[in-house]
Amino acid sequence: NYLRIILYIYKTNKTMRQYEDIKIFYDGSDITRYGNLYYIEGFTTNPLSIIKSNITSYRDFYNKYKDIIDNKYISFEVFKDNDRDIINDAKAIASYGTNIYASIPIIKLNGDSNLKVIKTILKKRINVNIINIFTESQLLNIYNSLKNISNSSIIISVSAGMISNTSINPNKIMEFACKLFKENDNIKILWNGCKDILSIQEAINAGCDMISVYDNIIESFTYLNKDLESLSTINKNNFDYISAKQSITV
Repeated sequence: NYLRIILYIYKTNKTMRQYEDIKIFYDGSDITRYGNLYYIEGFTTNPLSIIKSNITSYRDFYNKYKDIIDNKYISFEVFKDNDRDIINDAKAIASYGTNIYASIPIIKLNGDSNLKVIKTILKKRINVNIINIFTESQLLNIYNSLKNISNSSIIISVSAGMISNTSINPNKIMEFACKLFKENDNIKILWNGCKDILSIQEAINAGCDMISVYDNIIESFTYLNKDLESLSTINKNNFDYISAKQSITV
């Protein structure tokens, strides 16, 4: 059994080496299960994933998983719409640790830009993850507003997954984002909303620094680089699948 575990770890490490050029972030609530995976280098959260953990405080969430998070990236979303509240919440989030990012939408619910308040927060040396980005014009606005800020770390999260849901290929905008900010060492591009494992390779090809993956994507790594013909019998040992077939009549 020990030898089998060692062999499994070796094969997994070898398989995942093709993704060494990108940081893989876990986006979900089951940090205990997935947070210790050696290839997970950070975490993205949202209010829904926090609530799924039966926790109602960002600080409590961070403290509960602090040993797993360690010095990895993690972001918490600011969901207020008033500039003063946004600044105060960003300060509170930043106080958890130096590896923490305040996630702030590029626009408010009423459509007004958040770039002015984001710039104010960055000048306070608070790390910011700018989220809900969908267009090249939004990326250009970010560039023109923040290109001269270098004293804080910035993650630009482009919602590639939601873009693909509109039947638009997100590769073009991801490539645009990566080229636009390639000279800004403090700015990293995150492919947000990984739809399948192929998206990870597409993110690498586009030049992205990071990609966020959900539970189902991590589970799908078991299919990585499998012989395609072997997939024809992939369910032969799946207990649920076998039980379902035995329960159905024609």
